[in-house]
Amino acid sequence: MGKKKKGKDIMREVFEDLSLRFFLNLPDEELKHWGRLFFQLEQANWFYSDHLLNKNKKLPELSLKEFCLYMFKYCSILNKHIAQFDVHYKKFSKYYSSIPVCGTILIAETWKHMLLVQTNSKSKPWSFPKGKIDQNETKLQCALREAYEEVGIDLSTVIKDKGKLKSMTHNINGRNFCMFIIPNVPYNYPFRPKSGYEILSIKWFELKTIFSTDLKQNFYLLHSFMSKFKQWFRKNCPKKYLNQLKKAKIKPIA
Repeated sequence: MGKKKKGKDIMREVFEDLSLRFFLNLPDEELKHWGRLFFQLEQANWFYSDHLLNKNKKLPELSLKEFCLYMFKYCSILNKHIAQFDVHYKKFSKYYSSIPVCGTILIAETWKHMLLVQTNSKSKPWSFPKGKIDQNETKLQCALREAYEEVGIDLSTVIKDKGKLKSMTHNINGRNFCMFIIPNVPYNYPFRPKSGYEILSIKWFELKTIFSTDLKQNFYLLHSFMSKFKQWFRKNCPKKYLNQLKKAKIKPIA
């Protein structure tokens, strides 16, 4: 019988395989650009989280920085730069945090619920389906792609006129966030994330609860967008559903 592999041997095998999968055939132009290299590392990290963690319980959950450090250790292309890892990662983090984020505020067809996702980050907050914009991608394209990836719905079947979509922006610590409001989303749609690790749960929240809750706790971004969203809701919600605003005792917006 063969000997059981030790932890270090398992990590070496996994990360050498990831190196072959994500870096072996990269064009020379990509290998010279640290920003692109780290985005490739991010893709490898998602593959590790989505496809490898569940198959091997001995593999640890890793932050992006921890994952990248392992890749620098076991990938021959990156290993020669491991002494400067902290310098390169710090520069990438600064650039990474400046990339715009786009998403969707999804309202049920009954106008009584908002769809939120619980993300697999440290505090596990509830937030809008959202993500970073890709190169050569419009804000709307990014928002629709992220909705498909995080909750599994093709919103092109819901949107009647893209030109009439309402978008809201907010800047937080130098990063621009843009959210598109999309009403009339089917309440009974079988939502399911395409990425298994990033999203822990998907849930409809009653709007009257959202409107009357302290959104600074257990929620992310909702507080920043709620004032503008309430204004939009008052103007666009069908009259037969507006009574939910009164029941929620929402304070008037100046």
